[in-house]
Amino acid sequence: MSTSRTREKADGELFKSTGIDDNATSTAVTIDASENVSIGTSSITAHGYDKQLQIEGASNAHLVIAGGANEFGLAVNGGALIRNYANTPMKFYTNNTQRMEITSSGNVGIGVVPEAHHNTHSALQVGGNGVWTSYKPQGASGEMDFQHNAYYSQAHGGDRYISTDEATKYRQVSGAHQWYTAGSGSADAAISWRYGMQINNDGIVTKPLQPAFQVRPASAQSNLPLNTDTTILWGTEVADQNSDFSSNTFTAPVSGKYQLNLHLYFNQLNQGTAIYDLKIVTHNYTFVHVIDMRPFDADAPNWSFGVSVLAEMDANDTAYIVVKPYNSGSALADISTASHFSGFLAC
Repeated sequence: MSTSRTREKADGELFKSTGIDDNATSTAVTIDASENVSIGTSSITAHGYDKQLQIEGASNAHLVIAGGANEFGLAVNGGALIRNYANTPMKFYTNNTQRMEITSSGNVGIGVVPEAHHNTHSALQVGGNGVWTSYKPQGASGEMDFQHNAYYSQAHGGDRYISTDEATKYRQVSGAHQWYTAGSGSADAAISWRYGMQINNDGIVTKPLQPAFQVRPASAQSNLPLNTDTTILWGTEVADQNSDFSSNTFTAPVSGKYQLNLHLYFNQLNQGTAIYDLKIVTHNYTFVHVIDMRPFDADAPNWSFGVSVLAEMDANDTAYIVVKPYNSGSALADISTASHFSGFLAC
């Protein structure tokens, strides 16, 4: 039965409680008059939250633990499972150690207190340097980034290093996949990304930093001397995608297999000179193409030759072109400006 009970304590003070059902068969503990509390319930269910504990039976599961002015909440059947309206982070612990934090702006850190990520993005930071960010508004022109050692800073409005190390970023945007890298930088310093590769929405792959070059002579190289290795001069760069070609020489930026292509256009190949060696000279091997003029019965006024090789090169190995006319005859051979030398990193 419901009852109000007043009991006199030994010291003359009064103990008062209002709204307690202490021995009914269906309702067990209800306190209100706005101190709330209800276990087994007598229907407090307000969820406006200001002090409130409500636990009901198994057939009508309903757990609510609330808070005061700065708001803490926990509900099951009543809606939000946990809510915290105060301008403070929500922290989760195991073994008395913080394992996860949700900041007041909604970003999440697992195993780490998350950086101050920009408020236009939602962020999940894991284990220190792993970061997943996504543009908040739903719809066109959104993006999602997976980053290592980088975060989009609220204070600076750009990407910053988390700690002193290199950084990488993978981005999905406008149906495309993009990859970025950055050299080592100090914590909270601005990041200058290198845009390494993209697969666009049509499936086309581009690699803006992939080593590739094409060069040709700026002017004709005349009367190549006999019995001497003459380096061919490439004065005009048609393309040099990674700035690896200089001083008539290609320098491999990384170890790998390089496709090298040579096309030499000769004027005045002298029949009496007999033999011309065309050489692609690399650190590991010299590729030689031989022109033998002895079967000819006259000079060749114009002649072109092509050579293609797959060369194994280590980082900082070089490749350049040499021509050697030898035996007898006259030094008449010229290299035309129609010649070219090209190459790229194949694998």
